[in-house]
Amino acid sequence: MPRTPKGTVRDRSTAWAQVEAALAAHPPDSVFRSAAWFRSCVETWGERVDWRVLELTSDEGHTAWTLLGERTEIRHRFLPVRVVALGQAIDDALDQPWIEQNGFLGSNPGSFPAYFSQLLARLMNERNWDEFRLGGMSEADATEAIRQADRIGLSVRLAIEQPTFDVDLEEIRVRHGGDYLSALSSNTRQQLRRSRRLAEQRFGPIAVERAASTGQALDWLDQTAPLHRARWGESAGEASASGFDSPDFVAFHRRLIRYGFEAGAIDYLHIKAGDTTLAYLYNFIARNRVQFYLSGVDHRIDPAVRPGLLAHWAAIDHALANGRVTYDFLAGDSRYKRSLSTRSGRTLWLVLQRPRWRLRLEQAGRMARRVFRGASARVAPPPSPPSA
Repeated sequence: MPRTPKGTVRDRSTAWAQVEAALAAHPPDSVFRSAAWFRSCVETWGERVDWRVLELTSDEGHTAWTLLGERTEIRHRFLPVRVVALGQAIDDALDQPWIEQNGFLGSNPGSFPAYFSQLLARLMNERNWDEFRLGGMSEADATEAIRQADRIGLSVRLAIEQPTFDVDLEEIRVRHGGDYLSALSSNTRQQLRRSRRLAEQRFGPIAVERAASTGQALDWLDQTAPLHRARWGESAGEASASGFDSPDFVAFHRRLIRYGFEAGAIDYLHIKAGDTTLAYLYNFIARNRVQFYLSGVDHRIDPAVRPGLLAHWAAIDHALANGRVTYDFLAGDSRYKRSLSTRSGRTLWLVLQRPRWRLRLEQAGRMARRVFRGASARVAPPPSPPSA
């Protein structure tokens, strides 16, 4: 987009220096708003994406930054829509890393309403966009965004809603004496104990190994790929839901590991029973919170062993032993997440739209299509995050 308003940075090296300084002063509580994630985005996007970094300043003089992708989409073969997106490239391949816990870089906890109000005010002074996408927002921030959008006359559409699940490790320590299993249902406890006995009888004791270097984490990413693809990718005989089938996804995560491992943002685990690999877990760490991103589980193992469940149990015990405060499964409605978690919430993907005739035309067509198909028509499920 042609004009560069005051407080906007489009140069990669300048943006990196500014954002790095802000994040050094205020470390993020999510890797999705970290220096490593930001740098991996702008380097992977390269020249294929129009993007900018916008500076925001609080009343106290604190500075935060927001990464905006920009693109004109041609929808339905004839309808041009100028899109701005928070932290996304507006490109299916480049956005496959699937951002969650989206927000502002270098912001303080609880500061979303003030920064979002400032961002909306800045954007409303620009004429060259029709739609503003807010992907992977927490329930609290999405609610605030909807409130502010309504106040200034933007229409809001919920594009995707996904449940989120996590384990409150502090509660496990306080209420359950550090015994994770005691916080779960009796049925889940029974399944886990039975599976562990079976795994250890067949293969040997369960053990957790953490990647000791950037190089080892990158090697384990390569080891994860075929296991993930066997479960989710083209090799599973379906349309690919594995990012490892995308060169852009792989390039992004190789960068993220290189930039994030030494900073303590990557926690790559290898879960074994004896010498047998059960799974690799690719996790993030931010402010002592574990965020499970994706896994490579060896599903060739007897299903009665439940290698994926055992891997998460081992990883949660590992997090407890290392003083972590949360084990976050992130978005995605999976049975194992429901069984292994102690809390739940929602992650939302919102679309904010200006009152444009082309968008009203599209919305009318969308509503007519729903009426034509009928309430009982089958609706395709939303895309799944990597950890689903």
